[in-house]
Amino acid sequence: MAVANMVCPASGAMPEPGTHMAQKEWMNRSIQDAGWGTLTGMVRYKAARAGAALILVDA
Repeated sequence: MAVANMVCPASGAMPEPGTHMAQKEWMNRSIQDAGWGTLTGMVRYKAARAGAALILVDA
């Protein structure tokens, strides 16, 4: 399943618009954050293997 389909807006995803909005927003944020965690892990591994330092900064 594509990530874009998994993170659709709560207003169009629920049978009764306006219910469970907070839960859906939390789930969307969680799904999107998982991708960044995986990318960070891969880059950290590659940097360590190359003998480089990885410095993470806030946006």
